[in-house]
Amino acid sequence: MPQITLAEIAAATEKKFGDFEVVIDTGETLVFHNPMRLAKEKRRALANVFDLEAQIEIDPDADKWDLYKQTFKVIARSEAEYEKLAAAVGDVPATWEGLFKEFENQTEAEKA
Repeated sequence: MPQITLAEIAAATEKKFGDFEVVIDTGETLVFHNPMRLAKEKRRALANVFDLEAQIEIDPDADKWDLYKQTFKVIARSEAEYEKLAAAVGDVPATWEGLFKEFENQTEAEKA
């Protein structure tokens, strides 16, 4: 009878749904969790971020680049790591969009 260990499942999960890491200009690696590995509360917060209409009701100046920033704020390993990323990227919409698209490509974020 075929068997699988929890260690094998954990290793496969880590490979498929591992963290998204960003190296900033200082050489520091910032860690952002894959949505498939977030706790339910964080997944709900992420779903709320993607409700752009609700975001615009809260902040009429919100746009899709705010969505990108908020996504990284929710999935950051720590608030400090998000703040470092925000400082490194600045207010450059194209960079936020590129970072977000790379995050989508490297993770299975849409499944969360």
